[in-house]
Parts: sequence; structure tokens; C-alpha cells
Amino acid sequence: MAGRYTKEELIEILQQKSKELGRSPKYKEVKEKKAVVHHFGTFINGLEAAGLKPSTRYTKEELIEIIQKRTEELGRTPKRTELKQAGSIINHFGSFNKGLAAAGLTPGQRSPYKNGLEATGLSSISNAYTKEELIEILKQQAAELGRSPRFAEVKQVQSIIKQFGSFNNAFYLAP
Repeated sequence: MAGRYTKEELIEILQQKSKELGRSPKYKEVKEKKAVVHHFGTFINGLEAAGLKPSTRYTKEELIEIIQKRTEELGRTPKRTELKQAGSIINHFGSFNKGLAAAGLTPGQRSPYKNGLEATGLSSISNAYTKEELIEILKQQAAELGRSPRFAEVKQVQSIIKQFGSFNNAFYLAP
């Protein structure tokens, strides 16, 4: 619990852990990590207050570039599970959402690239199939199966979701 510790106690805990490990502790190695973040803003700030050198692989600038690149790839703001550097982002910025904010993003936001394409009337979705082709594929599979195909039975499921918004919408919108 964050309120149980003083800053001085947390500094002592971090220094002790550093002595045990023979190096600066990592976020996941400190039981009191949430208290450290609560008192110092970020885990790295806590390490620095304890006179320890953070063992990081990325600078804040590199993490911002990684977030922005992934945003462009996805066409939207990445989720925590979509960035393998999420732990480093949390360590550097205090939370994943603060890292997104540092990169000029908010959770659930679409990328400026995608917004720019749509503003010019272009689609950011690469459509391998037209809606008509996808409906025809679904009709053929339904005829072969004697019933509507299930999600797992359709190879073009991602194209269907991109074109219709959801797998089920394709059935509702099909003539």
C-alpha cells in the first residue's frame, strides 16, 4: 500500500534491493513498486532519488518514437498488449497512458495518418475484396455447408470485419 511507506523508507528499500542484486532493481523485482511510483511519480524517479542508476534499454525519446511508429502501423493508438515495450513505457512515464500522452496520443485515438487519408476521401483500409465479393464467398460457403458459416470457418474474416464492421453485420447487410 502506497501510504504505508515514507519516501525515506522507500529509498532504503530500493538501496537494500540494489545491494542484494548487485545492480539497480527492475520494476518487477520490487514488491513496493506501486508505493515507489505513488511517492516519486515514476519508478525511475524513485531509483534516482535512491542514488541508483536505472537499468533501462530505452530513452524516453526512443519510446515515444516506438509508440508513434506502432500507431502508424495500426492506424490507431496501440493498446498496452500491442507494445512489447509497455513495461519500459510505464517505468519511464509512470503509466502507459502517460506514455501515450507524451507521444501526443490518447487511448483509443486513431492515427493522424488514417485521419488524413480519410479527410482526402481515401480509405486507409487495403481491401483485397469488395463487399459484393465477400457476400458471394459467404453465400457459396453457406450453400456448401447447408447453413451460415461460422467465424472460424471463413478465411476472409478480417476482410469481412474491415468491410462490414463485424462478422455478423455481413449477414445482416447481405441482400
